[in-house]
Amino acid sequence: MWFAASLCAWQVPSRLDGSTRRASGLRRRASRPVEYSRIDRHGWTARRHEQQRLAVTGASASSSGNDGNAAQRLLQLSQQYDTLAVDDRNFHKQLTAEERLARIQMLLQQGVTEETVQRVIERSEGGPYMHLLLYSQDTVTARLAGLQRLLELSDAEVSKLFPYLAELLEADPEQHIRPRWNLLQSLLGEFQPADKRRFILSSTHSMLIPEPTIRDVFSGVEQLMGSTAAAQSLLRRSPKSFACGIKRLATNLSALQQLYGCSEQQAQKVLLRAAQLAPLKLEAPKFQCRVAALTEWYGHASPAAMLLAPSSGRRLCASLWVLGPRMAFIRRFRLERAESDLNTSALAIGTDGFCRAVGASEEEYAAFEQRWLASPEAAELCRHEGPPRMKVIWV
Repeated sequence: MWFAASLCAWQVPSRLDGSTRRASGLRRRASRPVEYSRIDRHGWTARRHEQQRLAVTGASASSSGNDGNAAQRLLQLSQQYDTLAVDDRNFHKQLTAEERLARIQMLLQQGVTEETVQRVIERSEGGPYMHLLLYSQDTVTARLAGLQRLLELSDAEVSKLFPYLAELLEADPEQHIRPRWNLLQSLLGEFQPADKRRFILSSTHSMLIPEPTIRDVFSGVEQLMGSTAAAQSLLRRSPKSFACGIKRLATNLSALQQLYGCSEQQAQKVLLRAAQLAPLKLEAPKFQCRVAALTEWYGHASPAAMLLAPSSGRRLCASLWVLGPRMAFIRRFRLERAESDLNTSALAIGTDGFCRAVGASEEEYAAFEQRWLASPEAAELCRHEGPPRMKVIWV
C-alpha cells in the first residue's frame, strides 16, 4: 500500500509510547467524541529531551539538493502561519523550529511530496499541531490502511487526498469512523465517488462528530428544508452543515427571507442550488456587501433574483478583494474598447481563466490589481472583508 512502505524507516519520537493515544499538550477539539483517550501530560524535562533529539535528527538529516531546500521553504511557510504569541497560554504546545524542521524532513525523506507536505502544513495552521508525526509508525500505517479499505480508495487517491485523510488518523478507523461512515450513508443514501470525495475534501469533521449529533442534524435539516429528499441533497453537497448544526441553517434561511427578499420556498431553493452557501453566515455584513455588488453588476432586479441565478454560489463565496478588481478591470476595458456588452461570468474563477475570458495578459491584470487594491474604492468596497490574503512567493 502507498505510504505504508514509505514509513518503514520512521524513527519514533522518544515521547511516544507506541500506543494509539495522542501525545499530551494538544487541546482536544470540541467536535471529538468523548471516547477519545489521552496519555498523561509529560513534564518539561521530557519536552527538552525531545527537542534535543529532534534537533540532532534535523541536523543529521540530508540537507543537500532539492530535499534540503524544500524543507527550508516549508519551514518558512510553516512559520508564516504562526498565530500564537509568546504570552499565549497555548504557546507551549507549539512545535519549535527544530522540531518542525525535523518532522518536515522525515516526511520528505519517506517519499511524501513537497506539495503534499505544504497542504498538510496549511491545513494544520502552520504546523504547530502536526498530529501525524505524534503517532508511532505502526499506528499510522495501520490506520491509513484501515481508512483506505473503509473508504475504498486506490493508492493514487490516498496519495492525492493525504492532507485531508491525515486528520482522520487521530481516530481508529473501525472503532470510530466506520460507524459514522455507515450512518451517514444510511441517512443520505449510498455515496457515489463524487460524494465520497466531497466529504473527504470539505468535511472530514463530519466523520468524527458523535452519531447522535449526526442524526439530530439530519432530522433538523429535513424539517427546515421541507422533505427528506431536500435534506439528503443539501447534506450530500454541503457536508460541513453537519458540523455547523441546525441553528446555522435556520439563521441562513431567515436571512435569505428578511435581508434579501426571498420567499420561504425561494430561500430553500437558493441553498439547494448553491449548497456551498449553507455553512456561511449569510447575515454577515461582508456577505450583504457581496450580494449588493453582484446584484448591481449583473443587473438583476433584486437580490433574490441574483441569489437564484446560475453560478451565484461560487461568486458569493469569493472575497470582494477578488471580485472588486476584476469588476473594475472590466469597466476599464469597456471604456477603452468601446465594448459596452463586455460582462463576464468568469469573475470567480482562477486568474488565468479570468484573463482569457476578458482577453488580457496576466501581467497586465496583475499590475492593475495591485493599483486597485491600494485605492479608496477598494477600501470602501472591501471594508467588511478583513485584510486580503497574501500570496506566498518563493524566491
